[in-house]
Amino acid sequence: MRKYLPILLLVFFATLAGCEKEENIIILQNNGSNTYTFDNLIGNVRINIYNTPYSYDITVVNGPGSVVGCAIREKNSPSTIYFSDSYIYKGSTETQSSSVAGMLVGHDLELKLVVYKSTVSSAVYRLIEMLGIDFWDGINDYKENIAEEYVAVFVLDE
Repeated sequence: MRKYLPILLLVFFATLAGCEKEENIIILQNNGSNTYTFDNLIGNVRINIYNTPYSYDITVVNGPGSVVGCAIREKNSPSTIYFSDSYIYKGSTETQSSSVAGMLVGHDLELKLVVYKSTVSSAVYRLIEMLGIDFWDGINDYKENIAEEYVAVFVLDE
């Protein structure tokens, strides 16, 4: 039995190495008027996506409790950013649009939503606000200022 132990261990670890964690993908349904909605997100945030083949509007409605940051981009092409705002005030709404082309239906998209701690100073908020389009990667430098984080992969269904 001892001489087979190394072979059994090798097979066991090779099996573990081949296993990948399955990613949970959220399917957003078209409500009939080209609108898709993420509702009841952290920080009392709601995201509405109006999408046609020729344009899109993404509206992030922030609740009254916290300052948030939000980004939506192509999962397999991270340089394709549809929405990015590192600083959305309490109780405010932010909309970003494109009149060139719509978002790709059936493609994996990523949503990142962060809720900032209420103890964050206004100077730090200003630094975060200056991240602009680099919000997705740059926010890692401000992890200590984040109270909650929500990351999801989703697909717009036809």
